[in-house]
Amino acid sequence: MNHLRIFIPADVLDSYVYFGYLFSVFRDGTLRVLSLHKIYETLVSFHPHFEGILRLAILRNDWLDNSQAGAFFNIRRFRKVLEKAWNDFALNEFTIEFDKDNNWQVLCEVPAMPIYDMRLYATRVYLAHRDGVREGRLFFNDRELRLESPLTKIFDARTVSISARSGSLMFSADNEGLYSGSLWNEQKTTKVSSRSYAKKSLRTGWSSFDVVNYERQSYFSYLENEIKRRKARRPFRYSEIDEYPEKIEIVRIAVKRYSMDEVLKKVPFNYSDVQYCFNSTTACFFFLKDGRFVRVNFARELHTEVRLRSKIHDLSFGTQETFSNNPCSAVAFPLGCVIEYFDRVVLFHDNGVATLEDGPVISVRTFPTSRRFRRQICITREDGIALHAVFPTEDEISRINEPTRVQRMAVAAA
Repeated sequence: MNHLRIFIPADVLDSYVYFGYLFSVFRDGTLRVLSLHKIYETLVSFHPHFEGILRLAILRNDWLDNSQAGAFFNIRRFRKVLEKAWNDFALNEFTIEFDKDNNWQVLCEVPAMPIYDMRLYATRVYLAHRDGVREGRLFFNDRELRLESPLTKIFDARTVSISARSGSLMFSADNEGLYSGSLWNEQKTTKVSSRSYAKKSLRTGWSSFDVVNYERQSYFSYLENEIKRRKARRPFRYSEIDEYPEKIEIVRIAVKRYSMDEVLKKVPFNYSDVQYCFNSTTACFFFLKDGRFVRVNFARELHTEVRLRSKIHDLSFGTQETFSNNPCSAVAFPLGCVIEYFDRVVLFHDNGVATLEDGPVISVRTFPTSRRFRRQICITREDGIALHAVFPTEDEISRINEPTRVQRMAVAAA
């Protein structure tokens, strides 16, 4: 599998890639940022012949899977040259050190440590910890990045996970329940609801504009939301080069609820067979107690109840030892996922499996809704940060050139 790795030694607890910066919480209680362009320039100074590959891997992942990339990949000779250069670079281990005080810019002190989760969204930073959630608004332009004001507490309950979509945020507060926040009120801070939408929540995932709430690592409930299409773009700020200007507002959370049994009713196994599960926007992934790792797609027919399709895609490929251990965490990635085990991190991508890291890690992050960094994986380890970038497979390249649904409808109507 064509993935390359760049390692940055640092004493950090968590990291996140957003707006061309690496945001990291250091063990000394500071939130610091390092420009990805600084990483790129430093590596290019040592490896000038790989300048193009480094730009694709660090700064512009979108140039690997957008329509322009599709046009270039159609030129088979160009594709082979690019892929060979990528593979040649990936054969090497690249470690690059940056002085904490001279290269990492301090954004602020973190008021409460340790943090349990962090999220960068809509030009804001959210930090979850035992005392609740704090939020800070970011200001950035071509010359500087800073917090506009000190971190503000917006939620009081101990929070273990944060997710965001279309101007709405979900705060998982373990036994305190599940709460939502909205940016559509156009206030300076996120407005958090006083109502809990579930008795327990360890984490949440998004299925289109609906929420999948995980009460246990092996059990979820599906919360169907009410949405409204806005004529104008969303009123709150967002990063135009990193985030998509969605016009969908989630106006009510959990207008309908489905238990895991209801969602699985067409699937030939039940929740008692599951030892761990997670989801992407289009599918659910299950680690089963019999050692299989499977994907089941959501049924998206209009005006029907929420459920999964009956067809199971077995992703074990006869190597069940790879997936048999109970994972610590898992996150979605284009055409696959990244799975964290106690002793390693594994990438499953388009029918292939690769080990990204040997040994335990602190956190694993992907950025599936990002414009520029959706092919990056950011892994925080005890000794630093590993940035991985993944080259598109043959199947992905062929899909780039497939007509969109709108294009197919236009052709059919002609």
